[in-house]
Amino acid sequence: MKRTLTLFLVSLLWVAPAHSDNVFVVNDIRVEGLQQVDAGNVFRNFPIATGDQVDGAALAAATRQLFRSGFFEDVQLVRENDVLVLVLRERPAVAIIRIEATRPSRKNSYAKV
Repeated sequence: MKRTLTLFLVSLLWVAPAHSDNVFVVNDIRVEGLQQVDAGNVFRNFPIATGDQVDGAALAAATRQLFRSGFFEDVQLVRENDVLVLVLRERPAVAIIRIEATRPSRKNSYAKV
């Protein structure tokens, strides 16, 4: 029984450092890929701020929240040391432009000058 408990405790020591590597404190947030959307809209819809301690679950939730804003087609979060980089691709501002021509009536013909 003592041996099993000892092996269990040793295995916990090996697992704990591997899990703690995924948690980090965000010292800065950098946004890349903005063209039309204001950076203020990004930070209003992004729940993580500088100084927050985040893990994989918090980053996944933040990504979902940015997608729900409706401004972005693609959202990627990249960690560069303690800097969180938001790589964003915006949705098109105008999806389709339809131009329809009308025939001028004979009364309003501009050819007669």
